[in-house]
Amino acid sequence: MTVCDIDAAGRAICQWLVDGALHSHPFDLECLTCFGAR
Repeated sequence: MTVCDIDAAGRAICQWLVDGALHSHPFDLECLTCFGAR
């Protein structure tokens, strides 16, 4: 998973590949720290 941007609400826009398809979703920064994101 790659953090690509921060949206207006302060959420991290993340993108990841699943079976060759690119998925994108905003995650709260508090959630990402649970996954060890930097």
